[in-house]
This record gives sequence, C-alpha cells and structure tokens, in this order.
Amino acid sequence: MYVCICKQVTDRDIHAALEKGACSYGEIRSELGVGTQCGECKQHARQCIRKSARLANESAYSPTTTAVELPPSALSELV
Repeated sequence: MYVCICKQVTDRDIHAALEKGACSYGEIRSELGVGTQCGECKQHARQCIRKSARLANESAYSPTTTAVELPPSALSELV
C-alpha cells in the first residue's frame, strides 16, 4: 500500500529500509523522502515503523530464537 503518494513510497519500501538498518523516522525520511513534500504521510510512515519494531520484538522473543542483536538506539528513535 502506498504510504507517500508524492514520493511513491509503499509500506514495503519502509519495511525494506528498516531491514537494511534504518532505525528511525529521520533515517527513513532521508533515505526514501517520506514526509518531505506535503507531509500527509508522516503519521502513517511512523505507524509502519512502529509496527515493524513491534514485529521484530515479537520474533525476537519467539521460542525458536536464541539471540538478537539490536542497536541500543533502535527502539528509542522509532517514536
């Protein structure tokens, strides 16, 4: 689904950037251009980032997972 119409950014683009190491809205904005034109997408982009963080945390605590490495700032910069 499109998150940012102005820059043609989808929720998949945001999730892919997070998987590649982006840790905050600012990094997503710099990399993908989200929120740099009309600004209507900012809230939805942040929701996508929070959802990805929540999913990452859930998988980090699954019974099959033995170790997880996250940068110290990963969760604090998402909001």
